[in-house]
Amino acid sequence: MTGLATALPRAVLRDAVTGLARRAIVVVGALFLGIAAAAAQPATVTSDLNLRTGPGTNFAVILSMPRGSRVDILDCRGTWCQVDFRGRVGWASANFLATGQAVRPEPPRAVPIPIPIPIPGFTPPGLERERDWGRGRDRAGRCRADRAEFIIGRRATDSRLEQALDASRARTLRVEEPGRFYTQEFRPDRLTVSVDRRRIVVDVECR
Repeated sequence: MTGLATALPRAVLRDAVTGLARRAIVVVGALFLGIAAAAAQPATVTSDLNLRTGPGTNFAVILSMPRGSRVDILDCRGTWCQVDFRGRVGWASANFLATGQAVRPEPPRAVPIPIPIPIPGFTPPGLERERDWGRGRDRAGRCRADRAEFIIGRRATDSRLEQALDASRARTLRVEEPGRFYTQEFRPDRLTVSVDRRRIVVDVECR
C-alpha cells in the first residue's frame, strides 16, 4: 500500500507538469504570433510588382501584385522586403512599397488617334496626291512597282517622285511618312512610296 500511495502522487504530479508544459507552449506560440502580427507594417504597392520566393531578381516569381495593392511587410533585408499579400508570403523590392497613404490604381491612358479631315482643294503633306493620265496614257492605272524601284535609297524629291510615277504607270501617288495616319484601302492603281524621317525612300508598292 505504501508503494502504491507513493506512486499515485508521482503520476498525478507528472501529468500536471505535462499539462502545464503544453499550456505554456500554446501561450508562447500565441504570444509570438501576436508579436509578429503587431510588427507587420502595412504598405501599398506603387507599381505592378512581382512577388518572389527570395530577396532578389534571381528568385522565381510567385505572382504579380497590381499597382495599389495592400500588403503587410514582415521583414526587410537591404532593398528587399518579405511581405504578406492576400495570404501569400514572398519577397518584393522595397523601392515599390509605400508605407504612407494608399496609392490609387492608375487609370488607363487614352491614346489619341489622328483623323485626317478632308478640305476641298487641299491635300495635307504625307497623305495622298492624285494624278490623272492624259490622252494616250493607260487610264486603267496598271501599277508596276518594280519599274519604280530605282528611287529606293534616294531622297524623295518632287522630280524623282514624278519619274517614279511615270515609270510605274500608276494613276495616283501616295508618300507615306513615319508617324502619320493613312487609310488602309487597297488600290491597285496607286503607287505608294514609303520614306523615313530623312525623306529617304525605303520601299515602293502598288496598293
